[in-house]
Amino acid sequence: MGIHIAKTRFLAAGLLLVAAVLLALSGCSDGDEQPTSTSSITVPSGDTETTVSRTTEAPDSLMTEWERALRDTANAQHLLALALDEKSVPTDDPQRAILYGLKARVNALSCRNAIEKSSLAPDDTERVKQLELADVAMKEVYAALNRGRAIAADPMAKTLADAHAIVETLGVPSNRLEEAAAMLEDFIEELAPLVDEAIHEAAAPTTTLTSTTSP
Repeated sequence: MGIHIAKTRFLAAGLLLVAAVLLALSGCSDGDEQPTSTSSITVPSGDTETTVSRTTEAPDSLMTEWERALRDTANAQHLLALALDEKSVPTDDPQRAILYGLKARVNALSCRNAIEKSSLAPDDTERVKQLELADVAMKEVYAALNRGRAIAADPMAKTLADAHAIVETLGVPSNRLEEAAAMLEDFIEELAPLVDEAIHEAAAPTTTLTSTTSP
C-alpha cells in the first residue's frame, strides 16, 4: 500500500502537467471537432485525491513542438513507472532514478512551452500567466533532479548530473527569458535519450531493469 501511494504521488505532478497542457488544446480548434481519446486518472492533491481527464491523443497540428515532446515524455514515464511497480521495485531503488529524469524533462518542456506562449500572448494578463507557469515548472525541474540524483547510480547518476549542470544557474526563467529558452532546449536535448530508454525498459521481460544511457 505504501509503495502504491508513493508511486501515485510521484506520477501526479508529471501527469497533471501533461493533462493541463493537452486539455488546453481543446480550445485551440478553429471550430472543427478533432478526434481525441481521453481517460481518467486519479492524482493526489494534498491529502485528497482528484480525478482528472488526460488526453492521450490529440491532433499534432494543434500542438507545439514542446507539447508533442511533453506528451511523449510523460507517456514513457507512465509506462516505465507501471512496469517498475509491477516488478515491485522499491521507491528508493536506483532503477527509479530515470523516472525523475523524465519528470524533470516533462517540466522543462512545460517551462519552455510557457516561455514561447508568453511571447505570443495577446495581452499582459496572459503573458504574466504564462511566465508564472514557467517559473513554477522550473522549480519542479530542480526538485525532480534532486530526487533523482539522491537515489541514482552510474550511469544514470552521470546523466542527471550533466543535465543539472546545464540549468544549474538558470534560477527563475522569467527573469532571463532568452537565456532560459536556450538552456532549457539544451537540457531537454540532454535528457531526450531517456524517452526511448524508458519505453525499452518498460517492455523488458526480465525482473531486473538497468539504465544504459551514459557510457
